[in-house]
Amino acid sequence: MKIFKGTVIKGNRRGSELGYPTLNLAYSGEESGVFIAKVTVRGETFPAAAFADPSRSLLEAHIPGFSGDTYGEEAVIELVEKLRESKKFDSDDELKAAIADDVAKVRRHSVKNL
Repeated sequence: MKIFKGTVIKGNRRGSELGYPTLNLAYSGEESGVFIAKVTVRGETFPAAAFADPSRSLLEAHIPGFSGDTYGEEAVIELVEKLRESKKFDSDDELKAAIADDVAKVRRHSVKNL
C-alpha cells in the first residue's frame, strides 16, 4: 500500500492514556482510518495497528509489546491493509475495546504472514 517516512513526533499522549502508546509521524496522505501496518524503527520492523488522520495531519502506530522513547528518531510506517474507517466513540471503554480488536487483528495477520 502506502509508505510514509519521517521523524517521530510527540502526540497528545491519548494512546498512552488508553494503554496503547503510539509512535507518531506528521502525515500529509489522503488515506484515513485504521490499518494493519508495518513499522520500521531502530533497524527493526514490527507489525502495528495504525491510525491515519488527515484532519490532524497525524499518522499514529501502536506496536504491540514495544516500549521505549522513539521521539526524534527516523521511522517508516507502511499501511498494509485497511481494517476500518475512523469513527467517534461514546466512551473511552468503547474506544479501548475497538483498539483491542484492531490489535488482535494485527496479531492474527502477522502470525499468518510470517
